[in-house]
Amino acid sequence: MGGGDNGEEEKANQEMLMSVPLEVSVEIGRTKKLVRDILEFTQGTLVVLDKMAGEQVDLFVNGQCIARGDIVVVEDNFGIRVTEIVSNGLNTETLQ
Repeated sequence: MGGGDNGEEEKANQEMLMSVPLEVSVEIGRTKKLVRDILEFTQGTLVVLDKMAGEQVDLFVNGQCIARGDIVVVEDNFGIRVTEIVSNGLNTETLQ
């Protein structure tokens, strides 16, 4: 086996990893409610969250918060402009 085969195998493995789908979600806030309160919800019920308007939202990947940012609207769609990467010990340089 030549040394070049190992590099090609690493590149193929990296390409395979880069194509794995991840669940990305944005949390704008949280609250706790009793079951009786939720059962009383009707159309138009206001649910107050623990964040103020204009505060940054949290960006989660597979349930782990990785970033924070601002809500934006792009062509009638909501999005997030990342303003802060949350340091969680993951070294992204080792993935590149």
